[in-house]
Order: sequence, then structure tokens, then C-alpha cells
Amino acid sequence: MVFIHMPDEIVDGYLRLMSSVLTENGELYANVKLGTTGQGMAGFPVLSRPREFYMRLATSHGLTLHEVGALESLGHPPPPGGRGGATTMLRFSRAPL
Repeated sequence: MVFIHMPDEIVDGYLRLMSSVLTENGELYANVKLGTTGQGMAGFPVLSRPREFYMRLATSHGLTLHEVGALESLGHPPPPGGRGGATTMLRFSRAPL
């Protein structure tokens, strides 16, 4: 899932939905841009959010959060011309009961 293009309330709703359908061993991977400044790219929103935003939502929906790493370190090529900046892959899973 690419959260960098979604408004806050859509990210919240998506994590709420995923928390209700993820199996005990299920995982959700999301591409995010960590930081505090938002920016656009060719009229398309690219939203930066602090890690705490994702932590708060994960906790509120009974999920845990793990930072997998920068997309480039995972073999994903950088955006053309460096547009959009570095993004990070997060993994969400069900919190232990």
C-alpha cells in the first residue's frame, strides 16, 4: 500500500479495515515518507508524516509496526530525478493478545 498519496483519514480507515481482516500471521506492507513536511509531485500529493503518526494509528487499531527500511535498500530504484524523496517500507501486523 502506498500511504504517501493518501490523506490522514484514509490511512486511518485503511488500517482499521486491515486490522479487522488480517489473520494472526498476516502482514501489511506500506510505503511511507517519514518526516514533517508535505509536498506535491506533478499535482499528485506526496505526504510526509512523522513515524509517531503511524505508531499511534497502529496502536489504536491493535497492530504493531516495524520499520523494514528505505525502499532503495530493498532494491527499489529511486524516483526519476530524485522527485518525491526517499521513502520507507513499514510492516504492520496484529499485536499479540
